[in-house]
Amino acid sequence: MVFRNADLGIHTGQSTMLLALFFVIMTVCPHLANQFSPVLGMLLNIAALAVLILFGCHNPFMFNQSTLVLGYLLLYGYDVTGKSYQMRLVGMALGAALTCFVFYRNHKNRTYKRNLKDLIQEFDITSSRTKWQICQILCVPIVLCIAELCNMPRAMWAGIAAMSAILPFMEDMHYRVRKRIVGNIAGVICFTVLYFLLPSSIYAYIGILGGIGVGFSAQYGWQAVFNTFGALAIAAETYGLQGAVSLRVIQNVFGVVFALAFCVIFYWFMSKK
Repeated sequence: MVFRNADLGIHTGQSTMLLALFFVIMTVCPHLANQFSPVLGMLLNIAALAVLILFGCHNPFMFNQSTLVLGYLLLYGYDVTGKSYQMRLVGMALGAALTCFVFYRNHKNRTYKRNLKDLIQEFDITSSRTKWQICQILCVPIVLCIAELCNMPRAMWAGIAAMSAILPFMEDMHYRVRKRIVGNIAGVICFTVLYFLLPSSIYAYIGILGGIGVGFSAQYGWQAVFNTFGALAIAAETYGLQGAVSLRVIQNVFGVVFALAFCVIFYWFMSKK
């Protein structure tokens, strides 16, 4: 649905092939990374995200990272094996075919002046765009690795929080970090109230309510609130309410604070060159 309107900024045929490649990466790499140690998994995640971000997220304000990187992290966090993974392969293949078809149909008549070679040539370590891309590529896998080394369940929550907070401009990052922390705390409080007020038979629908809320939320802070509903609705079944709430707050605060610190240090280091 996103790629009906969003594009990659280059020739439609090449963009379509890149989309197919992205689906292959998202199908294979998150699963493989889960089989490795946290450090080796981090290296694989860096390589995979480098392709997704450098070629799929060339325009930060198109917010393709909210589709590609988020999709990668969800597949990483909800890894499956055996028959379930075989079904995932089928689902991803069908999804790739449908997405590529819709993308090509909607964009084939548009004229793009750039191609894949131009994206490579536009990589410039001094530009704010490239710095943002590098921060995404390095910081998100590092956050995942640290969370896993600390034996923190749901490491993907920290990775998603970091991905969401990293923006090209520092003032925007500060805004995202504040709203993410406040939004998650507010979401946890709202979810807890609903958890005790509603019968257990409809707990699963709290997540659906959160999804609807995200769809109607124009502001990032409210999106953070409603995103919490779906995450906690799933995690509460495994860790209980108290465990899920604690994990949600800790992982999100860690993810956004680490991302902010990482980017501040990275930008400072680059300014000295």
